[in-house]
Amino acid sequence: MFFNFSFASDSTAHSIPVGYNSIITFAKISDVIVDEFYIANDSDLILPDENGEQYTEETYAIPNDTYWDNNTLLHANFNGNPNAGNLRFNKNDIQAIKLKKRIYGDLEWQTIFSRNVDIYKDDNPFNLSYMDYLEPGDTDIEYTYSVVMNNLDHDSVLAREEYIDEDGNKKFRSRIHSEFNNYFIIGTDIVTEGNEDKIHNTVYQAIANPSTIPKYNRASGTIVSPGSKYPFIINNGISRYYSGTFSAIFFYIEDCCTLNDRQLYKLRNQIDKFLTNGKAKLLKKFDGDMWLINVVGDINRNDEGNWNHMSQSFDWVETGDPFNFDDLRNNNFILLGR
Repeated sequence: MFFNFSFASDSTAHSIPVGYNSIITFAKISDVIVDEFYIANDSDLILPDENGEQYTEETYAIPNDTYWDNNTLLHANFNGNPNAGNLRFNKNDIQAIKLKKRIYGDLEWQTIFSRNVDIYKDDNPFNLSYMDYLEPGDTDIEYTYSVVMNNLDHDSVLAREEYIDEDGNKKFRSRIHSEFNNYFIIGTDIVTEGNEDKIHNTVYQAIANPSTIPKYNRASGTIVSPGSKYPFIINNGISRYYSGTFSAIFFYIEDCCTLNDRQLYKLRNQIDKFLTNGKAKLLKKFDGDMWLINVVGDINRNDEGNWNHMSQSFDWVETGDPFNFDDLRNNNFILLGR
């Protein structure tokens, strides 16, 4: 609108061009403050609302409530932002890309991945691929994910996966349910690629004879006094944690489900070094149990009736909460670029 008039072509236009049949291929706005710029392939100015009808004074007052119809060529809502159009962010302003998640139904988002973005130096600055190993299996917990772009001022939601359901309705798929079999032991390392630190996960799947029986520990003791029939129970502090012994035979796994038992001594030696590197591990069980642990003591091997099929066992102690984002960050399972 131009002073509450359309600028050209209809009967109430502020300016009526001489040549009605001329084709306009370029428009430029300068030296003027404009709230909205609308170009339509029609002689009547129609600003459709969400029902395809002409805006009324009431509906037009709703911020950002603008829709395109078949005759719309351009509808730029500046609204105090020089990016205009339907852009909610400008790639030149983006400084980081983030992946956030939350338990479905919760209100608070948690950032699980972040990296700095330089559109002038990075070949694919917005190419994001992330494997999330931090979920329990076979539980009623579902997570919602969101990709956002970040600048100095705010986060802008970028994308969610869109799909069409069986009834033809457009929906967004963002609820993820994790389900898997067997046991997994997951470690993490920080590697530097170029000028950027990245997380590298090492994952071992235990298929043959996996077992762990956790124990819930607390600091307590008993004192028997000479004049009392029953002892006094002393609870020392708030320490509460799980511990246990894990045992399994490890195999090379090919194509997700084929076991290869050639030269398993190399794999066992590799796992020995992995378990004793002093870094926290994530121990996941198929039924939903999951612990953030560290290995204590020695790695033992046991003959399982075949010279090549030897189990490895180790003692572990819980070192943090696998559902606590601060504990995950402190143990490098979540790395934030900024």
